[in-house]
Amino acid sequence: MDVTTLFFVEASLLFLFSLTMVVNSIGQPTQSGNYWFAASNFCGGVSLLLDSIYPIAPNLSIVVIANLLFFLELTFINKAIAEFVGRGRTVWLYLLALSVLLTVASGLFTLSPGHHTIRIAMISVVALTTAVCSATLLFQSLRGGLKISTIVMGTLLSLYAGTNTLRLVTIRSFPQQIFYHIWLDRTIIAGLSFGFLWMTADRLRDSLEQL
Repeated sequence: MDVTTLFFVEASLLFLFSLTMVVNSIGQPTQSGNYWFAASNFCGGVSLLLDSIYPIAPNLSIVVIANLLFFLELTFINKAIAEFVGRGRTVWLYLLALSVLLTVASGLFTLSPGHHTIRIAMISVVALTTAVCSATLLFQSLRGGLKISTIVMGTLLSLYAGTNTLRLVTIRSFPQQIFYHIWLDRTIIAGLSFGFLWMTADRLRDSLEQL
């Protein structure tokens, strides 16, 4: 499977996850995190579609918009988790500001082959920062009781932070994104959708048991 096909398949999955999140939240006013996660999946899906178009029709605006939507995907994940755990609800605003700043900066390096590594490094910085913030929120919430779903979600975010740290460290040796790294990154993002649904299901089950 080539990268373009991978992006298209992953985009389709993210759109499906987004719809699932919205349907799962209907009639549940306390599940605002689901809507943020749905928005995250939607942004990620559109970003991947634009990435799949770029090899066919190279254009600066396509890459810049795709980068911004990818950053928004990660930022909205953090917002969804903050809403779920009920803390750190302003962190996402700082991540949003960082995303906008690096979107503008990365746009300057998009069409310059010599600066490709810098653009990839910027993307990794946002991914790493967002993953660390989100994982921290989840692990801090474990004080109220251990939940396997929360641990799995936090572990996935930690793994995502680790893969992007590795990319930052090896960016000079491997300036082009390697297929397996792209596949691993997108698989983790897809796994986060399942993890979040698992966490919301755990919370609903707890509420029912208390009732």
